[in-house]
Amino acid sequence: MKKSVVLTLIAVYILSICVVGYFGLKVKIFRPTVYSEQVVIKSIKNADTGVDYSGSIRTNDKNEKSIRISNPEKKEMTLIFVIDVYPDNTTNKELNMLFGSPDMCEVVQGSPVGGATAQEIIIKFKGSSTVTFTAKDRGDGKNSDTITVSFKNY
Repeated sequence: MKKSVVLTLIAVYILSICVVGYFGLKVKIFRPTVYSEQVVIKSIKNADTGVDYSGSIRTNDKNEKSIRISNPEKKEMTLIFVIDVYPDNTTNKELNMLFGSPDMCEVVQGSPVGGATAQEIIIKFKGSSTVTFTAKDRGDGKNSDTITVSFKNY
């Protein structure tokens, strides 16, 4: 190699060290997006009495969940749904809440229908009815868990 090429390479190398030392390197912290893989309704409790109905949740052959709750007075009942989004490090844990009969229930805690980040969602059911409740992730909307809540009058 010619002497001028070697000297040019050394000069560029030294100059690049000076430029990087003066301006610095921009550090990027890589945080990958983690998508939800599963949405699970873990438990249901009565907000007024504290009764836990989790043991009464039934799953049929089609993997559909249902629960029957005694409500002889046909009065309003407030239930707490504990919902988990897996994996635990999911980037967006917001949920869409869908109701089969939106006029028969009202979200008390969390955001109104359309999204909630709370994992405990309090819903007031009006009277005695059967309501289908679905918690769906807001990421791509592919993962959800549905339960049919029936109130029996005896």
